Amino acid sequence: MILTQIAQTYGKVNADYYYACAELDAVARGFDKHQGEHYRLLADGEDLPPYQGSKPIFEPSPLATIPDPDSSLPRKSFGQFRCSNRNAAILRMAMIVDRTNINVLMSKLMSWYYARYWELYLPQLAAAEQETIKPDLENAAK
Repeated sequence: MILTQIAQTYGKVNADYYYACAELDAVARGFDKHQGEHYRLLADGEDLPPYQGSKPIFEPSPLATIPDPDSSLPRKSFGQFRCSNRNAAILRMAMIVDRTNINVLMSKLMSWYYARYWELYLPQLAAAEQETIKPDLENAAK
C-alpha cells in the first residue's frame, strides 16, 4: 500500500516532466504523439517498438541526484502492487529515462518520497512510541 502511495505522489508531482519525456519517446519510436497506443503500451508494460533513430535525450530526471541502491546488499524483489494506468505509464517512462529496472526505481522513489515527506510520519511514530492519540512531538524521539 505504501508503494502505491509513493508511486501516486511521485506521478502527481512529476507528471509534466514525464509527459514531456513521453512525447519525445513516442515520436522517436514512430508514433505521431504520446497518446493512444504509446500510452497503452507504457501503462500495460507491453513491448514498445524500437527507436527509429537514436534514443531521445531527456532533461535530467527528478531522480538523477538520488544514488542507486547498494547492489552488494541483500535485496528482496518488490511484489506486484496496484496503481492506475497513468501511474504505471509514468513509472515505465521513469524506467526508460533513468535506464533502470523496477527494483532500483522503487528504491529511488522511496528515497525521494521520504526525503520530502518524512515529517508527515513523525506524529504516527510518536503516537506509537508514547501510546497516545495526541503525542508530545517536542519530546518524541527523532
